[in-house]
Amino acid sequence: MFELNRTQARWAFKDLLGQANHFLITILVGLDGVRTEKVELSPEFRTSWNPQSISRSADRSRVFVLDLALIRAIDALDTYMMMSARKPSSLSTSDFRAAMDGSRRSVANRFDAFDEHLSALPPQHKAILSIAIEWRNQRVHSLSSDPIEKKTLRVVRDNAEFFKSGYSGLDVDDFISHFKSREAPTFKEAASVIRLTHEAVAHYDAELLQNLPIERYLKEALLKFLETDNPNPISSIQKTWDHPEKKRIKVIRLLRMIGVNQTDAIKGRLVPDKFVDELVGLKSGEVLGYLQS
Repeated sequence: MFELNRTQARWAFKDLLGQANHFLITILVGLDGVRTEKVELSPEFRTSWNPQSISRSADRSRVFVLDLALIRAIDALDTYMMMSARKPSSLSTSDFRAAMDGSRRSVANRFDAFDEHLSALPPQHKAILSIAIEWRNQRVHSLSSDPIEKKTLRVVRDNAEFFKSGYSGLDVDDFISHFKSREAPTFKEAASVIRLTHEAVAHYDAELLQNLPIERYLKEALLKFLETDNPNPISSIQKTWDHPEKKRIKVIRLLRMIGVNQTDAIKGRLVPDKFVDELVGLKSGEVLGYLQS
């Protein structure tokens, strides 16, 4: 059996944010070593790094890194939403596509569109990510002033225990206070936003995956893969489809490159054997027409 267990958009999201918490902790551990002067300076940095106050420089660098973590998390969420609307598109209704087309440059508008056209996130999850989106905007654009509704703040505060118990003791009063005062997030706040974006994308992607017109989607994904950085994919097609004795192995390898895997138990979206057999049965001259149909 064959399955697709995530959309192309989620693969892109994972590339951007998959190891973010690990990287963040690694950098902060290093900065703590700098602040306490337990780190030896490598020769390559001796001519370009000579702060007046090592501890002050480390503390300011910590703020910089935590800002970047918040920005990266929201930008990765936005990348997921935008790529879901591009070929191979995983948005299955014209209303959903129209809402995304009309979102302009607003991450918040795209987030609203996803929550309106798919199964909604729990209200507290949507509310705290809405705050994080505006927080990111503030840290990137100093003049950003999109207001957060009082009811959004209230939903987060009403679920203080949910966040405290489920997100490593996250204090929502501090979270909101730091947001309102336009400060950088703390480590716990940045790490929580990263986790919350992962959970939101997993939630949305599971529904998108189950509603995909699977054969059309895979045709678009395979065509895009063959054409990426390759204005003439014919030679790549011939290398796969003009070798009868190895064709099935090569086609399955191509499918694996777009996220289709063989499995004994379906956990994602079933890819019909018939589709794989049709693909393997093509002659090289028929492949482009089949994928474009």
